Amino acid sequence: MKDKKGLGRGLSALLLPKKEVKEEILELDVDEIKPNPYQPRRDFDEQKLKELANTIKERGILEPLIVRKTPAGYELISGERRWRAAKIAGLKKVPCLIRTVSEDESLELALIENLQREDLNPVEEARAYRVLKEKFGMTQEEIAERVGKDRATVANRMRLLKLPSEVLEGLYQGKISEGHAKILLSLQNERETIKYYERVVKNSLSVRSLEKLLSGKEKKEEKKEDPNLKMVIRKLEEFFQAKVGIGISRAGNGVLSIRFSSIEHLNDILEKIGIKDTL
Repeated sequence: MKDKKGLGRGLSALLLPKKEVKEEILELDVDEIKPNPYQPRRDFDEQKLKELANTIKERGILEPLIVRKTPAGYELISGERRWRAAKIAGLKKVPCLIRTVSEDESLELALIENLQREDLNPVEEARAYRVLKEKFGMTQEEIAERVGKDRATVANRMRLLKLPSEVLEGLYQGKISEGHAKILLSLQNERETIKYYERVVKNSLSVRSLEKLLSGKEKKEEKKEDPNLKMVIRKLEEFFQAKVGIGISRAGNGVLSIRFSSIEHLNDILEKIGIKDTL
């Protein structure tokens, strides 16, 4: 694991000028710049890029891109949307702030800068959190503090990565919402999760409709009598000479109830389970 003391400084540490950080602004050829390979955003809205390109044509790029020098040229740290829009606008050169940072610092900054945006896809966000956790050893609390969100939000987004790949891709593509995904996470196995995901997509089910569908499924499952459970109940009823009920939840916890018809009957039951103090 990398030394975390040199990392985790967030946007301010790498974007704000510091005496010990070498920096300069240059006009660089658009084609000299390569995107950050760790950019969490996979897709960029073409319409919004065109709108930004039109703004750049009229006003130019008001905020420089942030790049770092690599053996292969220059690599983006921040500003990929502006870089893409500048290419659409036909610009040959773009203003760039050159920063001398390590690959790890570049990766962390690219992730955190994107995570602070509101329009990041939940799957992209979850994957970015995973990189911060696995590569930099950050806890959920540290990630939440760094990106300005609460820990529960970070935890819930990271749970999405437990979905089967087909379902996760469907969430990424917008075929289902994050609300659908959270409900599907409650299902017990991959095959079942995919089955209900496909029903949501095929029938354009709302989140509420999916909830009702799964609620009906649970009721049907409750009605099915487990032969082993039935045998246990029968043996308990024979032992206590009383009506016995067992309710077990999907999580495995539950309730055992023994009905009695009188105080004398209750005392008989207590004695059978070894309780000498009767009522």
